[in-house]
Amino acid sequence: MTFVRLTEECRSLIVNFNKERTQFIRQLLNGFSEQETNLLTDMLTRLHHNLKDL
Repeated sequence: MTFVRLTEECRSLIVNFNKERTQFIRQLLNGFSEQETNLLTDMLTRLHHNLKDL
């Protein structure tokens, strides 16, 4: 068993990455209604499940 712990610098990088990712996704979905976003999420999830079966 190996115990791994992130440094404070790495934690900061992860937090910044998550903020940038969230902002990027918001930009991608700009102009989409909540219903359209939910539909897209559902379809992408189904595609992901189908890929697992290939």
